[in-house]
Amino acid sequence: NSTNAPAVVRYTITPAIGTCTGSAITVDITVNPTPNVIATPAAQTICNGAATSIALSTNTTGATVDYTWTAALTSGTATGFSASSGTSIAQTLTNSTNAPAVVRYTITPAIGTCTGSDITVDITVNPTPNVIATPAAQTICNGAATSVALSTTTTGTTVNYTWTATLQSGTASGFAPGSGTTIAQTLTNSTTTQAVVRYTITPTIGVCDGSDIIVDITVNPSPTLSIDDVTLLEANTIASFKVNLSEPAVCDVKFTINTQNITATAPIDYSSIISTDYTIPAGATSISIDIPIKDDNAIESVETYFVNISNPLFATILDGQGLGTIIDNDGIRNPDNGTTLVNVPLSGNVSTNDVVPVGTTY
Repeated sequence: NSTNAPAVVRYTITPAIGTCTGSAITVDITVNPTPNVIATPAAQTICNGAATSIALSTNTTGATVDYTWTAALTSGTATGFSASSGTSIAQTLTNSTNAPAVVRYTITPAIGTCTGSDITVDITVNPTPNVIATPAAQTICNGAATSVALSTTTTGTTVNYTWTATLQSGTASGFAPGSGTTIAQTLTNSTTTQAVVRYTITPTIGVCDGSDIIVDITVNPSPTLSIDDVTLLEANTIASFKVNLSEPAVCDVKFTINTQNITATAPIDYSSIISTDYTIPAGATSISIDIPIKDDNAIESVETYFVNISNPLFATILDGQGLGTIIDNDGIRNPDNGTTLVNVPLSGNVSTNDVVPVGTTY
């Protein structure tokens, strides 16, 4: 019987003695088809601690098909599977490792003692994924980008990461939900106090979620930059302008320096700086900008120039203009207005760093 339904063959049997026949009888022979089994779905992937859901059916008609199965582990480690029978395989499987496991069910259809061909159904049991954030928390400058790498100890499958982002304290912008293996978002804090943004990260294998973790990002406000004024006697020396941060930053603070003539002229009186970038390293609070001062033998009035800060990165400018003052060392000067009091070189008991009070005569 090559069909999918039982067939009945009737034998009619007549007894006879010579030409003398008796009453005929009939014998019906039912020929069952070879039963088959259909599994829906033909394979399944489930989460750790979830139940299988495999419906068993047949296209055999006219007879009852029964289903039995065995179960065996083909890879990984899992528990909860067993041999049984019925029209549905519904067993809760557990995988407590960090890699997928595969359980194979071998299903046999039968009509009475007539069995059909086995089929197999593989159930992949995913582990519960985890996520590791590196670093686990971070402090950044206003206008800097987060840099949080996401990874896992789960093996043998792909773990995806999604996150939400919320403000925990302060005021900040630039954060948003997202997905991927790195949280890289530029956060802005335009206030004078710290802000904290919390990222809640969920690891997922397919529809299987792991436990959330949180990463707090502290966004510091911008420190302020200021530059000192410098006054010194004309000589072959260095005017050292100190650029100060109001507080240490967690990132390198960068800015541009340009000198500007007032009454002093570069390069005659001092060496200029043109569009030169400087950096205050993370954790530091100041650096010095050195301006070489040129000496000459001319008797001159007090000369001045500016040292200007521009283009700050990760800081704001509080006082961005340093005043450089050059006092002539070729004659004694009135400290109030820089005019010559006595047209003689400084010598004897008067040092090059002394200021002669107004009204002093020699």
